[in-house]
Amino acid sequence: MTLKQQVEKVTKCSLVLLALCLPASQTLAAEIWPPLFREANHPLTGKLWSIHTGRFIEAEQLFESLSPDTWLLLGESHENPDHHLAETQLIRYLASQSRLGTVAFEMANTDQQETLDRYLGADRQEISANSLGGARGWDWNFYAETVITALEQADRVVATDLTRDAKLAAYTTPELYPAPSDDYEKFMLDLLFESHCGHLPKSQLGNMLAVQIARDKQMAQSLNANTSNKIDLMIAGGAHTRYDIGIPLFATNQKSTSIL
Repeated sequence: MTLKQQVEKVTKCSLVLLALCLPASQTLAAEIWPPLFREANHPLTGKLWSIHTGRFIEAEQLFESLSPDTWLLLGESHENPDHHLAETQLIRYLASQSRLGTVAFEMANTDQQETLDRYLGADRQEISANSLGGARGWDWNFYAETVITALEQADRVVATDLTRDAKLAAYTTPELYPAPSDDYEKFMLDLLFESHCGHLPKSQLGNMLAVQIARDKQMAQSLNANTSNKIDLMIAGGAHTRYDIGIPLFATNQKSTSIL
């Protein structure tokens, strides 16, 4: 498969901006992206692919294109350590340029907001999974440095996800969360089934989809309510950051760019 075919294959399921592997620029990379990448020999390592222009772009072009009050959505693989390193370095870079506003996390429920506010600017030795109210199913070993750095550097750190009770309510009342289109519904049902390795009973897929829609709507509302006059970062799973199926679909008045 040629490089062009590989890019086209990936971009069929990615929107706006695809950052497969970093660093993207020799001049800016050393300041932002960590040097360790498991696919260092892959032909796409070090490339940023713009869906808008249909070509590779440099990291400088990306950051120059971001205006104040823009959300930069970082779509991660939750257990990829390279992604967490890159997120942490990006927080530090934007803070060093006085361009970092809010950092938002899918991994924190809205009922943790008061705790996050309390630890904003705290000494890093005081911050732990327990002090923040528990990791709620997320592996703190992956997220510790990113969360602590955000609390040190950002103007505000925002919890965006639904509470457990709210997720249960969405699951039991799927009629309140209709799919925005038939194509969306078909794609998401297939995605949910495949993401659970085909073990999830198909009778539950509609309920699971309702939870997904409710979560993306909640996260979109959180971003709209916490937009600053700087560059804001949202850290979430890749599907949540896609323009066709994720948060941007439910945040129509919001300026955002996604890196998957």
